[in-house]
Amino acid sequence: MLVLAALGARGIDVQWAGKAGTLAMMFAYPLFLLSRAHVFWRHEARVLAWLFVVPGLVVAWYAAVTYVPLARRALAEGRVGRETVAPAVGSSS
Repeated sequence: MLVLAALGARGIDVQWAGKAGTLAMMFAYPLFLLSRAHVFWRHEARVLAWLFVVPGLVVAWYAAVTYVPLARRALAEGRVGRETVAPAVGSSS
């Protein structure tokens, strides 16, 4: 988003897929860490981690792919918006 803003694109709305993928991976990472710890349920933690991370990665990659056309459209609209802006005050026309 920072690169798009620097290029003059308009803002892009957040998608549920990106949020869902991030949430799933935020559950998975601590579970992976716990699966390496000396807790009695480390094997269950590893299974749970994989159950969260695989769908989370699939959904996150889906979100990344769907952001591409949105980013291209936002960039095109931002460029058109800059071309149609009125001249600055004080300029001679």
